[in-house]
Amino acid sequence: MTLVARVRGKVYADYHQFFVADSGSWDSRSLDTDTSNPEFWSAEAFGRGLAVLPAVLGIGTASYGIVSVDVEVADARPSPVMAEFDRVVEASLHLASGSLLVIGSTAPEGSTANGLPPGWYRVLVCSSRLDLGVESGEGGDRYALWMWPEPPTPHRGDQAIYVLSRS
Repeated sequence: MTLVARVRGKVYADYHQFFVADSGSWDSRSLDTDTSNPEFWSAEAFGRGLAVLPAVLGIGTASYGIVSVDVEVADARPSPVMAEFDRVVEASLHLASGSLLVIGSTAPEGSTANGLPPGWYRVLVCSSRLDLGVESGEGGDRYALWMWPEPPTPHRGDQAIYVLSRS
């Protein structure tokens, strides 16, 4: 597995969420990124901690504040130790522009990784230290995401696969 890009930093998770999106689709406010759609955060998505549209994923957080996020884009599926995480979910994401954006739900701008091969990616979202979430300030919860090129899975519900939850 070869690392292609990395976005690491802190995101303000207002409304207990942050987004990982195709930057081009996000900037054009396409239907593929319409997070105001009431179906985006359905009861099922809320319980899973992951909301899915073709060009944006909503990651549910324990904190309403600043959280640590590390996104790695590689050329193949990683093999993280699942027991290290409280919640693990997985979904497909379309990066039509080849530019990845990590952003808070009401933030004007976020962190990007540019120059990625356009196309579909699989995203593994791993959440840890969910018991250290806060309602204000900097939370202790952390989010590690791995992405790799992979055609989308056949449509099942909202294209997300629930893998593990200990929360």
